[in-house]
Amino acid sequence: MKSSSLAAFALALSIASAEAGCALAAAPQGAAPPAAPQGAAPSNSPQESQEQEEAPAGDGKVKPEGPRLEFGRAEVKVRNIEQGNAHTVIVRAESVGSQTVHVSKVTIRGEGLSVTLVRKKVGKPIESGQPIEPAVEVPSGNAVRLDLRLDPAGLKVGDHAAVIELETDGNGGKPLVLPVDWEIVEPQVEENDKEEKPLPRRSDPLKELHTKGPPPRLDVEPNYFDFGRVMKGERVKTSFKLRNKGEGDLILQKIGKQCHCTLPRLILPDGVVPKKTLQQDEMVGTLKPGDEATLEVEVDTAGMGGHGHKIVQVFTNDLANNPFSISLELDIDNPFEFSPQSVNIDGVRHGASEKRVVRMSATAEVGVFAINGYELPQPPVFDVEYRKVKPRKNEVCAWELVLVVRDDTQCKEVFGKLKLDLDHPRIHGIDLNYRLRVLPDVDWIDGTNHSPDTITLGLVRPGLNDTRSIFLENKNPSVPYVPTSVTVESRVGTEPFKAELVPIEAGKKYELKFAVVSAPPGRAFNGELVIRSDHPQMKVLRLKFSGIWNVSGAPANAGAGGAAKGN
Repeated sequence: MKSSSLAAFALALSIASAEAGCALAAAPQGAAPPAAPQGAAPSNSPQESQEQEEAPAGDGKVKPEGPRLEFGRAEVKVRNIEQGNAHTVIVRAESVGSQTVHVSKVTIRGEGLSVTLVRKKVGKPIESGQPIEPAVEVPSGNAVRLDLRLDPAGLKVGDHAAVIELETDGNGGKPLVLPVDWEIVEPQVEENDKEEKPLPRRSDPLKELHTKGPPPRLDVEPNYFDFGRVMKGERVKTSFKLRNKGEGDLILQKIGKQCHCTLPRLILPDGVVPKKTLQQDEMVGTLKPGDEATLEVEVDTAGMGGHGHKIVQVFTNDLANNPFSISLELDIDNPFEFSPQSVNIDGVRHGASEKRVVRMSATAEVGVFAINGYELPQPPVFDVEYRKVKPRKNEVCAWELVLVVRDDTQCKEVFGKLKLDLDHPRIHGIDLNYRLRVLPDVDWIDGTNHSPDTITLGLVRPGLNDTRSIFLENKNPSVPYVPTSVTVESRVGTEPFKAELVPIEAGKKYELKFAVVSAPPGRAFNGELVIRSDHPQMKVLRLKFSGIWNVSGAPANAGAGGAAKGN
């Protein structure tokens, strides 16, 4: 998670508290791999995705009186969505009250996000802010599913934040709010493919190719596959037949995948298509009428958990089925016990030594295993050691991992995965999630929050949250910290904002006065305060800020304060 997730979370709280006075209903969330979507069960469309079993809401506790709806998670965080690959996350909203609740409106605040409500296997695409007629009925003890489609088309690489609001006839008339934080990355090129030459790019639009002759028709058999239960760390594979049952040439333009865990391989009648070519917007091959190709799909479950739903999309000039989506289902069992389940190191000072020990064990069902090696994202933030240890009761094999924070780690918050290479008959590897927050010598204080990721203003209007003082403190006086300038960077421009530095104690403490002096364009706004100095660690300090201009003049009980620290 990067700073925008905290911004989105605080932003949602501000909206809910000021405009409707509601509080988020948070539920525990599973471990979040950064290279794979977090707790996500992707789906392409309501017609192609199967409705999940409607589990009873609650755990036997007394239900609240009246209609009440709660999300099954406090927020949605999805990392590493490649440009060109839309992604879908499934979220459940449970009816936990004593009466049936009706969803009458869904409002989406943010770019690249669309929502489909799914109830009893029927999908209802949502038009943001428009009444749902008839309202979606959710009886007590049941749930409604929301398919959140994150489409990076037209958006820049980086972090993006959005908020979803559900209006119902329950919850005391207060909207239900869900923050969404997602990251767009450049498409990855595998090392083995760097020398492969792409096929020539066609300049003819596919629509023109389609209209110049008889139409093709793509037929895929099967169009759905369920791997059943698999062990986390296994690689499972299946294949699909692509046939041209039309009268014209079928142009295969691209094979799209959701994440790095899904590995497609296309075999045409004249040979195998290079992997890199499958991800590019160009003609990767042609099937004459009656011809057939084989699409092999391998799923690497090392970074997955729970129920997995993956989509592979085939882009062609069959405009009636473009793209054609193939669904993959699997349920992943974790074969190993990690204690603790993940590594969380919060607030270690730059250059300080910090260590964590993790025990990894397996039962007789999994069998004996060995750790052959490991991989960390570059630059590495840990030195890692591993050794075999004596098994405990009910264990057949156990190892111990020692992670020590490197003293050259940059001052920032890092989420990542320690990838373990294993020697096991079925499991090739598994991931251990970690979070590390390294603090610099210089601390910035917003109210009671030390070094928050985002300065969250909440709802803003003249006289309400329109000014903020942030204090910069040097925790290592032997190296003076003297900020030389502060500027504001924002997509809405710099005119609505003012920032200035006021020295309190030279080289040690400064006050940064930040103000919203006029109405920003639009409603939601964000940006960065850029503070420059000659300090060796903090030559440039970028403090993110966000808020919502209160054009409606809501009551002034919205509450302010800086963003909460990361979990």
